[in-house]
Amino acid sequence: MRVVLLNGPCTRKFARTGRWQATSRGASLWYPIWLACCASVLENEGAEVRLIDAPAYDYTRDDTIREIKSFSPSLCIIDTSTASITYDFETAKHIKTLLSPDIKICFVGPHASALPENIIINEFVDFVAIGEYDYTVRDLAQRLAKDVNESCRGIAGLWAKENGSIVKNPLRPLIKNLDELPFASRSLFKHLDIRKYELDFTLHPYMDIMTSRGCPSKCTYCLWPQTLSGGKYRERGLKHVFQEIDFVLTCRPKIREFFFDDDTFTVRHERVKEFCEMYISKKYDLPFSANARADVTDEGILRLLKKAGLRCLVVGFESGNQEILGAIKKGITLEEMEEFAGLCSKIGIQVHGDFVIGLPGETHETIEKTIKFAQKLSLSTFQLSIAQPLPGTAFYHWLERNNYLVTRDFLQWIDKDGMQQCVISYPDLSKEEIELAVYDSIKKYYLSLPFFKTALKQILSNPLEFRRYLKGGLRLTRFLHKH
Repeated sequence: MRVVLLNGPCTRKFARTGRWQATSRGASLWYPIWLACCASVLENEGAEVRLIDAPAYDYTRDDTIREIKSFSPSLCIIDTSTASITYDFETAKHIKTLLSPDIKICFVGPHASALPENIIINEFVDFVAIGEYDYTVRDLAQRLAKDVNESCRGIAGLWAKENGSIVKNPLRPLIKNLDELPFASRSLFKHLDIRKYELDFTLHPYMDIMTSRGCPSKCTYCLWPQTLSGGKYRERGLKHVFQEIDFVLTCRPKIREFFFDDDTFTVRHERVKEFCEMYISKKYDLPFSANARADVTDEGILRLLKKAGLRCLVVGFESGNQEILGAIKKGITLEEMEEFAGLCSKIGIQVHGDFVIGLPGETHETIEKTIKFAQKLSLSTFQLSIAQPLPGTAFYHWLERNNYLVTRDFLQWIDKDGMQQCVISYPDLSKEEIELAVYDSIKKYYLSLPFFKTALKQILSNPLEFRRYLKGGLRLTRFLHKH
């Protein structure tokens, strides 16, 4: 079986695997890490695999079709997101009509998992794999390798078209032992040029590693835990994690940083301590960054992370209003956030702060509070997004119930350049006001004295940061000029 795994064409540098599905205002382009893990699983089973990332390589749809044609696959796995689903359907159509109707097409990813009934009825889609799809795709490939016309009944997690009807197999249980999975980084190095991937808050080039799946938190807007991993938190064994770290360090080109892209790397403090001790004992002398919640207020743990090589924590603060944090079930207080940020500043850990405008309860006053709150935190970088309602999340369903969505046309989730568009309108805060507030708030934050002080401090403490801040400044200038 020859299988293509495709992060398909959309807008330039579109981030399907970002927490917000859009083209980044900055430099951020995420690895297609879920596809890469599936690619490694397939290769372990003897399949011939090609991983294609159209946004990273600036491939048009014609370029993408040409790449697929050169490989002559029997099965094409297409990743999906809400903001790109119209483009994803068009890609499937072109594969079937321009290459061969015999190429089987399976949609995967969060949008397909949330709305499989809307996906499977498309005439150019043969299968939908729901939830974690590593083993579902493996079983599908093995079944088709025997006979492309064989029934796909019994493949857990798969919906399939069969004899004019739709087969809805039961959901597949989540993978209990993540150490069974081969390294995603193996496929990233094999199939992609890692120098094409960059995040605003990491050193370049970096490598993505996930040491767990899922998250025990219940944030209503968060996509991955509610669609792919079912809200269940599972850890890889640290021995397995460090085997992957060692593998990455033997590869070329050399990386300058690890990014541990768990939904939340700091869930279990004992595990964090064990990780740090192992990282220190290995004497890698290579920095790392990770996703965290702003409730890590144990100074000892933060100092140990810093000693091990932690450079930056990526944190979703979301809002500077406690009522909004309660509404989205963030499970954290403003006081905890301030204490966390203060400790990080004291210890010398950078913090990339993510904030969102347009969550339940948002007003002009709460927006102002959020920006003032962010300015108090000494953040190394600041990201402000429009709240993006994504099917499969409690936030999306709440907006639907209350008639706050201005459209259900997913093509409107982004503009022609891939930038976020607001699709929410509240009685006292319109779509247009939310979009304007994002622009004004970014300008207000980055042109403020507190940010300049923090940036100067970071540059003086580590001259290597100058290049990152310079590039960020040029992007900010273009953003402000464009608007």
